[in-house]
Amino acid sequence: MEADIGAATGLLVSRKLANTSPMYTEILTYDLKENTVLAGHPGIHDVRLADGKVVITPDSEYADTEGLQGACMDFQGKAGEVTLLSFVDTKDKFHVTTATGESVSCPEKLSGCPHMYIKLDIPLENFYKNICSVGLTQHFSVVHGHIGDKVEKLADLLNMGMLRL
Repeated sequence: MEADIGAATGLLVSRKLANTSPMYTEILTYDLKENTVLAGHPGIHDVRLADGKVVITPDSEYADTEGLQGACMDFQGKAGEVTLLSFVDTKDKFHVTTATGESVSCPEKLSGCPHMYIKLDIPLENFYKNICSVGLTQHFSVVHGHIGDKVEKLADLLNMGMLRL
């Protein structure tokens, strides 16, 4: 988890509010023309998120180490409506940003880690301008379903900043 407390909070909140496992991600690349992001992250993920086959491979980070071994998962996430959550400490208080979109099935765009190819509901340029205006880390929790209303209620209850895209 790279000691990202905001991402850990986002994973816990999205898991509880959606009642399903989220995916720990960062945006790896984007396509302005298609209005899509490729989001994923190496590590252990819930295999129920996979849209088909899950591949386990040796972890290349340990290839040149003596006595250490590791493994990586690789799969494309299931298609469907998703919510992206980003929790960030803005010095005065926590701030949460949500965005919605659709995880779409597509020919393989990435190998080596669990990932989703997401078509956002908001234009990408607006997405980036808005999230940069409030602050962010590189990590997002991505969960199937639209949970923005629930997140907004929680943010209000906890006196958190909220940006809903």
